[in-house]
This record gives sequence, C-alpha cells and structure tokens, in this order.
Amino acid sequence: MDNRVLVLLPLLLAAAPALFFHAFSTDEYTYMSTARSYSQGEFFKVEEPTRSPLFSIALALPFLFFGANELVAKLVAIIFGLACVLVVYEMGKRAYGEEKGFWAAFAFSS
Repeated sequence: MDNRVLVLLPLLLAAAPALFFHAFSTDEYTYMSTARSYSQGEFFKVEEPTRSPLFSIALALPFLFFGANELVAKLVAIIFGLACVLVVYEMGKRAYGEEKGFWAAFAFSS
C-alpha cells in the first residue's frame, strides 16, 4: 500500500463521523456565513470582518456550484485538512527521508 494512503487513513477515519453531526462552533458558523455572503455577491456584508477571508473565499466557490449547506462546508474543510497532511508528508520526506516524513504527517493528522 502506498505510504500516502497510510498517512491519510487516520485523518479520514477521524473526519468521517464529523460529516453527520450538526453541531457548529462559532468559527464554523462565521466562516460559513461569510462564505454564503461572498457566494451571493455581498462582499462587504460579513459577520466578523476581523477573520482571514481566504478560507471563506475558498468555501464560497463550492457554494456557488453545490449550494450553501453544511455538508459542502465540512467536505471543503476535510479536503483542506488532507492537503495539509500531504504537504507535511512531502516536506518531511524531502528534508529527512520517507520514514520521518510519514511519522511527521501521522503526528500532524492526529
């Protein structure tokens, strides 16, 4: 089995139950609300303008195609998390070797 699959497996297992719970934290609500405003063209109507807009902008794009709902927001967050794990793996592999890259990504994903 490819090491990349082994790196992503713990994160996928941990993230899967989160798709079925409807409890939002204030951060999730704020980013989703801001992304909904962005997807509707209301760029200056945001809940909390002190937050970084990058994730809200990235979330607004799928909202345009699939609608502004909780499942889309959680899937985007999971995709970003998986991408971060892969980046940690690649950086660790290039700097210290494949085994240490694997363990760095495993620790990051837990």
